[in-house]
This record gives sequence, C-alpha cells and structure tokens, in this order.
Amino acid sequence: MLRVSDMAPGPYVAVVSTFRPGLCCEYRLAWHATVSIRMRPQPHPFAAAFIRMHPELNVFWVCTESISEAGEVHAFEFDPHTGACKSLGYQSAEGTSTCYLTVDQAKENLLLVNYWDASVGTMPINPDGSLLPVKHMYHPPRKEPIGKTRAGGRAHSDNDAETAKLRQAHPHTHSIVLDPVLGRIAFAPDLGMDVVRQFVYTKDNQLVDMGIVPAGPSGAGPLGPRYIEFHPTEKDTAYVINELASLVSVFCFDLEAAKAAIDEVDQGNCPTARPLLHMVQTVSTIPPAFPQHLNTCGRINVHPSGRWVIVSNRGHDSVAVLKTHSSQSMKLSPANITHTVGATPRHFMFDKSGEYLFVANQDTDNVAVFKFNQSTGTLGYTGQTYRVASPNFVQLHTPAINFPLAGIVDAPDFTSKM
Repeated sequence: MLRVSDMAPGPYVAVVSTFRPGLCCEYRLAWHATVSIRMRPQPHPFAAAFIRMHPELNVFWVCTESISEAGEVHAFEFDPHTGACKSLGYQSAEGTSTCYLTVDQAKENLLLVNYWDASVGTMPINPDGSLLPVKHMYHPPRKEPIGKTRAGGRAHSDNDAETAKLRQAHPHTHSIVLDPVLGRIAFAPDLGMDVVRQFVYTKDNQLVDMGIVPAGPSGAGPLGPRYIEFHPTEKDTAYVINELASLVSVFCFDLEAAKAAIDEVDQGNCPTARPLLHMVQTVSTIPPAFPQHLNTCGRINVHPSGRWVIVSNRGHDSVAVLKTHSSQSMKLSPANITHTVGATPRHFMFDKSGEYLFVANQDTDNVAVFKFNQSTGTLGYTGQTYRVASPNFVQLHTPAINFPLAGIVDAPDFTSKM
C-alpha cells in the first residue's frame, strides 16, 4: 500500500472519465494510515472524455466525444468532503468529437477543440465555474465536407498504412495550448494534416490564424501530431507527440516573433504568417525493433521537476521516459520504457509530488499505479491496479478548501484489485 508519508500533502480528489455511456467515475484518495482509492460512480447520460480542473475552485469541466452530433462541455462542482458532484449545467461545443479544453491565463475562458471537424473555439467561464455559450469558433480550410461515420481502425493501436491514410483524409485538430510566457499564442496540433496550427489569442478572446508549422521532419510522415506541452521552467521549449509516428518533436519557441505577431493583431492588423516554433530534434518513443504500425502514442507530459518527458505507447503498452538535457537546450535522450500492466495506456498523471504515476489502461479496464524514481527516471509497479470501465483520462487534484482529515468519510469500496 502507499503510505501517507510517501506522498505529497493532500488530500487529493481523483476524477477518471470513461467512454462507457452513462458513467463518470470519480475516485478519492482517502488519507488514513494508508492510502486507498474509493470509487464513486456518478451517473450522467454521456460518455465522458477530457477533463479540465478549475485553477482555483472545486469545479471541473468534462467534454463529450461524438462524431454524429455536437459535443458538449459540462461543468461540475464537487464536494471535497464527500466527493459528490453537482452539475452546473453544460453548453454545446458547436462541433463534433470534443476532445480538449484549456483555461486562459485570466481564468475567464475555455479554449476548446472539436477533433472530428477540427474546429477550435472559446467559451466564457462564469465566476462560479459554470459556462456561457461559445463566443468564437475557427474552422480550418478543408477540401471537402467530412462525414459522420468513422472508417478504418479496429483498435486504438491500429496504425497500418490504410488506417493512417483514412485518419489523415481531413484536418483533425487534437489539442490547443497557450504559450506559458505571454498567454497570447495558441498552438493546436492537427493530427490529420501533420502540422501545428498557430493562433494569436486576442484581448476579446478570438483566435486569429497565423499559419502552420510542420510537426516533424519532412518525409517522416504520417506523423499525426496529438498533443503539445511546454517545459515548466525552460518556457521556450515545447514538445509535440506525434501519435502515428511514435515520435517526439522538440521545438524552440520564438518569443520575439510571438511578441511581434501579438503587436500586429493588437494594432488591428492581420498577423504575418511566420513560424513561432523551430524544430531542433526528434526522438522515438518505442524500441527500434518494435513495428511502428502496431503502436500509436497517447499522452505526453513533462515531469514537474522538468528533468523528464514521459509518453504513453498504445500497442507497445508502455510508458517511455526521456531525459531532458539543460546543457543542450532541453533536448531529449531515451532513459527507459516500462510496461503499464494493462493495454492501451491512453492517459496518465503524476501526483503533485511527482513520485506516483497513475496510468489509465483503456482496453483492459484498469488504472495502474507506479512509483517514479526522480533521480534515475525509472518506474516501479506498486502492485495497485484498480478496475475502471474503459478509462480514458485520469486527473488528480488538491481541493481548494482545506479541511481536517477527521472529516473524511470513505464511500463503499466498489473497486477490486486485479
């Protein structure tokens, strides 16, 4: 068991979303002599996908993911004493297969992504965390309309040439992230077009297109860029995970060019299309002997220490740890690869100490817990694996309200170890 002394001061609330309709599972780390995980099913009539926590309130947002009808963004307030969730309503995402949410620096708007039709937009946040209707929406150019049926691919790890071609027949924006310095430049990887789209985020919460940047080396495709994440301290470095190529691209963020683009927009002009990201390296996430067509990548994350970049492999069913090198502009080198005690690790998250990693294995219905050695970058399985129906996202959060440990009441234990 994990001991209280092993983990950062809590307590935590952990929310796990699933693709099984009608269930949004919430977990709670209960702090007593040992740490256990308690599952509280929260019945909601949708299949939950991505989760984003409010930076200050006991509120989180969940988006739905459907290609046949418009997605929704739901707001929930949770009680840190009991883990119970209260709906704060929802808004239409005005696009299909909503898959990513980002909070702007003012904490007044969500930036959202609709994967299937590749649209990105903004949605205002009320002071209580509830949401207002979409304010702005950007649609990328496309050659022809996209249908409402998915073709090709039987599993999340399918990556044969035919499947990859079908997945790249149209634009498919997968995420959107604001730069950590200015908070005014948005980067949105497009899995379908092998590019990272660039936007100026205006003072009135619009997204102004300012061109694209290739997500990897010329001729290395299909790449399938999925997520982008900036280094927490060296904020001029960004990492893009290319899902179809099992490849991490390392970029340098051009801060001066970004400032110039923002000035152009603030003065009422169209921004000059110029690359704000410059690629400096690519690194594979799987062993050389493993067939690329049997793997797709899930999440990428920079460890809180900034010393490691972690990627999940779906197909190889592993977590790859890459070491950052401060003397080489935060370039990467492979450190180790660890099996995730399950299949298709779609998502993972560290606790705030950076010592424990929770991995959502989507196709084996379980969440596995690992201990991370911050000196060596190695992962060790703790022996804790918990059953969750088709987990696709795990979010650990420290509640905004402090309360005494004696006030915690455990719910019935609906979990079982594997």
